[in-house]
Amino acid sequence: MNKKPYIIFFGSASTKLAKKLAVILKLPTGKKEIVRFANSEYRLRILTKVKDKNCIIVQSTCNPVNDNLMELFLLIDTLKRSDARGIIAVIPYFGYSRQHKNFRQGECVSAEMILKILVSLGANKIITLDFHNLKNTQNFPNHFKNVSALPLMARVVAKKVDISNSVVVSPDVGGYHRAQIFANHLFNKRGVPVLVIKKQRDLNQIHKIKHGKLINNVKILGKTVIIIDDICTTGKTLLSAVNICVQQGAKQIYAVVTHPDMDSSVVDLIDKSQIVRFYTTNSIEYFNAVARNSKKIRSVDISKILTKAEFAG
Repeated sequence: MNKKPYIIFFGSASTKLAKKLAVILKLPTGKKEIVRFANSEYRLRILTKVKDKNCIIVQSTCNPVNDNLMELFLLIDTLKRSDARGIIAVIPYFGYSRQHKNFRQGECVSAEMILKILVSLGANKIITLDFHNLKNTQNFPNHFKNVSALPLMARVVAKKVDISNSVVVSPDVGGYHRAQIFANHLFNKRGVPVLVIKKQRDLNQIHKIKHGKLINNVKILGKTVIIIDDICTTGKTLLSAVNICVQQGAKQIYAVVTHPDMDSSVVDLIDKSQIVRFYTTNSIEYFNAVARNSKKIRSVDISKILTKAEFAG
């Protein structure tokens, strides 16, 4: 895709973030009209001329996930039908990314299915932030790019926490690699030991965790613990890890979660927990209002991270 000219369009879920990107990149924003019918259908119309223009769409597919996904699909299809030269879909939070494999026989691999739809509709490039499991993206090497907030979050935490007496914790086995990347940046060296908690989910009950336990020999007695995860929805995985760390003698506990996919009830649980600070990002726009009165939650701006990825590759 040619680098100029670009026009930035934004979905309903990422208005503020898209406008920040437009200001930083000094790009115009496109206009659209969206009608929501009583039966929940959408009708979308592009009001800006996009023929032979490259277009960027910014839209997190957060709650309500299916509505925001459909809006993104309609935006891509409408731009394609309007003869846009190329389309970049910037999806800071990618809904369904945790449905990345068959956990039980007969299940849909929803994350890969959505990537197929985006590409088939006409997205030339898909840019995400801390995508849950990159194995789903291997079939789309020319279309997919993931960027990470972990280096930025590590810099933020390093300014607030005494890292000389700290240990990084992954609340589940699947997040080990993520936690190791964060630890490498936090301590500015590779191979720092990371503590892992093994949890067991009850696949017959949504958001149900049977139990969790430490599975390696990293000691946390008297240490500051920093728990790393990519998404927090109900808080059960995170708070289960907090309780285990408290039982093992952690001195202080911090949490770093890229995507705050949760409501006010979970914010209350975090505020009442042993967590000293909960660091997250503005990948999910509505969360800023949800957590406005929280004493523990702090949001880190990801707009500059995304601007560096817009035109890559």
